Amino acid sequence: MTPVFLQKLPYTRPIDNGKSYKGRRITGDNKTWRGLCGGIILGTLVASIEGIFFEFPVTPLLWGVTISSGALIGDTVESMVKRRLNKKPGTAWHPFDEIDWLLGALVFGSVWYTFDFMSWLLVLCIGGLLHTLTNYMRKKNYSIIFLPKRPSIIA
Repeated sequence: MTPVFLQKLPYTRPIDNGKSYKGRRITGDNKTWRGLCGGIILGTLVASIEGIFFEFPVTPLLWGVTISSGALIGDTVESMVKRRLNKKPGTAWHPFDEIDWLLGALVFGSVWYTFDFMSWLLVLCIGGLLHTLTNYMRKKNYSIIFLPKRPSIIA
């Protein structure tokens, strides 16, 4: 959802600056500085608000920067791997599309908190399933709160 909030902002330059490695783009045009920075800022804002209700191992601001950075870098690394495997942008790559950001968030969050094995398993399974469900609902143009359906802006 981050790009929806940030469409009017500049910095649409790709993270890889259009560079290629062995004839293939490193991350592609869909991974931009605007998305990376905006995602970190919005994720940090959300964590700061959650900090009112939940306790984090560090300040909500630091936790938000850490987890958001991890999630977005995890997604970017997965994109790099997809380019190496010659998968086109937007092509499904299950289950990695669903858990790449979760892995990144868990790895980065491990700097401040020791997640046990069950936590990793639950986050990856539940998060991966919820991500799959929300993607399905988005593609089918379903609304969780049963609002009237709108024409999809996603082709």
